[in-house]
Amino acid sequence: MSHLSGDDLRLSHRDPRLRRRPTAPRLRRAGPVAGVKTAHAFFAKVGVRPFKGSVGLANAYLVQALETAGYRTQVHGPAASESKVERLLPLHLAKARAEFVAASPADLALYDDGGLSVCPPGRQWARRSAVYYHGLFWNSGSWLGNDAIDLHLGNSHYLTRVLTSLLAFPDWERRRCLDPRAFGKVAAVPLALPCVEEPDGSPDMPGADIPREVRALLDSGDVVGHALQPDKQDARAMVSILFTLNELAREAGGRPVRLLTMEVNLSSPRLESLRRLLEPYGRTPEDFFVPVPALNQRALFQLMRQCAFGLAYNIVPESFGFYVLESVHNGCPVFTNGCGNMRHLLPEGHGLEVFETAAMVEGDPGAYEAVAHRIHAALSDRAALQARCAKGRAYIDAHYHRGAMEAALGAALALPEAPLLDFESLRVELGPLVRQHDRAAGIVVSDLRGVVLNPGQARALAELPGRTCAELKALDPDARSLFELGVLSLRAAGG
Repeated sequence: MSHLSGDDLRLSHRDPRLRRRPTAPRLRRAGPVAGVKTAHAFFAKVGVRPFKGSVGLANAYLVQALETAGYRTQVHGPAASESKVERLLPLHLAKARAEFVAASPADLALYDDGGLSVCPPGRQWARRSAVYYHGLFWNSGSWLGNDAIDLHLGNSHYLTRVLTSLLAFPDWERRRCLDPRAFGKVAAVPLALPCVEEPDGSPDMPGADIPREVRALLDSGDVVGHALQPDKQDARAMVSILFTLNELAREAGGRPVRLLTMEVNLSSPRLESLRRLLEPYGRTPEDFFVPVPALNQRALFQLMRQCAFGLAYNIVPESFGFYVLESVHNGCPVFTNGCGNMRHLLPEGHGLEVFETAAMVEGDPGAYEAVAHRIHAALSDRAALQARCAKGRAYIDAHYHRGAMEAALGAALALPEAPLLDFESLRVELGPLVRQHDRAAGIVVSDLRGVVLNPGQARALAELPGRTCAELKALDPDARSLFELGVLSLRAAGG
């Protein structure tokens, strides 16, 4: 484990590389200071230059927001140089733990979800603990139902609702929730976007420049789209959309349509899987897909500005959605199934086109042809697309900046202790994971899976939403299964 002070993050408003909104003065003194609140920050990716992806930069913004809220912050992260053998005996961890025990208990310990592996929440380290979630993949056993955590912070309103539904998971026999204070200890602190703070891209985000052959393709006059998220796209969707787009372009006498995608998405055996999908049609992956290495942020933004569209038909739900917002901000519309927070990021008509049908989730590749038709129609009026992206950029600038993030964190940290909830007053609602419900087909599409309802589940889904727990003294297995699948959840009365 390593640690550093907030000053080491070098993200003050005096840094000429950042366009920064005014905030409170930075606190720079080390050691105890009378009247100054202290904080430990435990991060898996410590926010120092060069940043390790968007999470590293977001963590730097978090520390800045903590200091704006009046906390003198010490940042702790994993050991920088730790061999596999050294992990067998964590001497580095013992040394680091001894160093920050002397500064404990702090007023606050702020973790990111990965940072929970650095140090477990405990009153010996801080009087109050909060966890900031970039997603829910890491260390769920450490935070779910842990009463040493006073505050759960989601990086989007969507993730906040998902967190609340998990903490409020019902125990019908004992008439309580997993966390009896669930509805008062979760708050949204939406991320600031690096593209808002540094519109030309941060010079401290490592990666490659645009390869020469990709630049040539962008200048060739072909229609070029991008789908550069690694390991998130639905391969069937991409193949179907690209195949149909090229058929439509051929029929209209237009230019070929190519899609830029990450090299890892075209590595074996993924490439062979794409080859098998296209073989019956006499086409190859090379006809449609162009591999691109991991780009630095400036190169990524340049590429987006030259692309005609972005594609985000994902199988992995986004907790936030940096990539699609960056594309719209750079004038390139994105077409998506809305997986995770992507369906909540922008109002309709702002450059993010959300479209999905139950047939897509059921596995019908032909269902994606409708997406291709929508993209083809949209590309026939580039001026209208640009106007929608301009509206999107204005919305992004207004809502996803560091001032808004700092205000949200300050408000969350000022929340009083969460009250105990009255289980009987809680109401059943459709869970935040649900994207759509096709009643006629008996299918629920969620961010986890498509669920074909049995008759008992269909009846429960029709009858339970809106009812209070007091009205539901007993639930049959079909009704309970809807909570276990994330189709139903609880909400506070009036919430």
